[in-house]
Amino acid sequence: GMPPRRICDIAWHPTVKGMVAFACGANLDNDKLLELSGKVMWTSIIMWNLNNLLSPRLRLAVPGDVQCFKINKENPYLIVAGLETGQVIMWDLTEAQIDGEDVYATKKEEKAPPNNDNSQTNSSAIPSFACKATSVLQVSHQRPVSDLQWLPKGVTIDRKGCYRTDPDAKQAQFFATVATDGFMYFWDVKLKESHNADGSIDKNLRWGPSCKLPLLQEGAKVNLSGKKFAFLTDANDKTRLVVVTETGEMAFGNFAIEPAGEGGGGGVVQAVETLTKAHCLSCVAVQQSPHFPDICLTVGDWTFSIWKKGFDEPIFTSPAAEAYLTVGCWSPTRAGLIVVGRADGIMDIWILIDQIHKPVLHRTVRANIELTSIRFWNGRSSQQLLAIGDFAGTLHIFSVPRILMRPAPNEKRAMKEWYEHEVQRLAYVQKRKESRPAEKEDEKKDDKKEDKKRSEDEVLEEKEKEYQELLKMFREKLLPDEDDKKAVA
Repeated sequence: GMPPRRICDIAWHPTVKGMVAFACGANLDNDKLLELSGKVMWTSIIMWNLNNLLSPRLRLAVPGDVQCFKINKENPYLIVAGLETGQVIMWDLTEAQIDGEDVYATKKEEKAPPNNDNSQTNSSAIPSFACKATSVLQVSHQRPVSDLQWLPKGVTIDRKGCYRTDPDAKQAQFFATVATDGFMYFWDVKLKESHNADGSIDKNLRWGPSCKLPLLQEGAKVNLSGKKFAFLTDANDKTRLVVVTETGEMAFGNFAIEPAGEGGGGGVVQAVETLTKAHCLSCVAVQQSPHFPDICLTVGDWTFSIWKKGFDEPIFTSPAAEAYLTVGCWSPTRAGLIVVGRADGIMDIWILIDQIHKPVLHRTVRANIELTSIRFWNGRSSQQLLAIGDFAGTLHIFSVPRILMRPAPNEKRAMKEWYEHEVQRLAYVQKRKESRPAEKEDEKKDDKKEDKKRSEDEVLEEKEKEYQELLKMFREKLLPDEDDKKAVA
């Protein structure tokens, strides 16, 4: 039968309400993997429409073990995924049809009468689509693709890592992938046709990365083993990047160089500017706050941390949870709400304006089964959904209650003030750190002097003590009358 699956990534359709896609990767143990080694393992990306829960809307067949995938926000017909082999794969569903209509059409299903024959054929044959292109293995990542993100709309990156933007672009054309082999690759979804010597079009598509960026700090010898990343783009900084690694480090840097201004873009991309040990174990998530562009969340081992741009240390680290944290994200509507999922199947909800020493709420998603992916859907309606995938292959969809969806009065302002307060605390701690070594030196000198003095003083004190005790003893033995007289007096 089918091997068990884990849900390794989730994506909500950017425009169609209630349509969710999730990737089912293999969750095999080593013995099973050995048994299947050398064979092509097929996995799937499955898309469901929540209005029709009888059968999935469509399936994307993946020739390999899928690790992560993303839907293009501006053109949802373009879907890209990263595989365990380090390759990337792309689907283009623009021309594809289901029952003679668009793959994302939803009207017909809702109105169709429940016909028995229809439902049987539906459940047995889910429309399946093959990929349009797969990257060439030799030029892809050396290790499994651990994260994948679309670049902003109209951004292109050339071979030298120069950032260019086309204001007229309709959709994102480039996406980036990262793997623990120490590189970030940029891929162009506009596939270029290659020609044979006789001028005819070569049928074999050779798709490779447009640019390879080593995740290397200046002066370091070893590349960072990137696990997850995020583009920290705002109006001023278009090329900021944050990467978290398999060894628990957090790196701020750049993913490209802007062509104008800095010597015509002749520099080298500084992928890693600052590097900090963020967590004891591998980091599992990093996300820019949707409310404050300079705030970032990282999750790893038993804790999550909040970082601010320009600081080498986290401005807040949560207390340790009872189990490993495996996923985490910000709420899209509440500035102070963070949801983290644990390896024991429990979801913790933190509301930082309420309390910072423990989560406000625990919710068991599935007892003792690791939560592997999490994604909010926030349409323009008054409803908010949260999708959570687990290691056993079940997708759980929660309707977020109003109290957790609607921001508290002045929540954003309160969070801003709290961040400022934490920054001041951090600055004070750093100032004390800098002044401490000098103080410690002075203390040591004082201690040494005191030691010399103390040794003489102590000797005198002990002798004085002995003398007083002897004196007391003699008085009691030899002069008892005097004591009595004193008492009478």
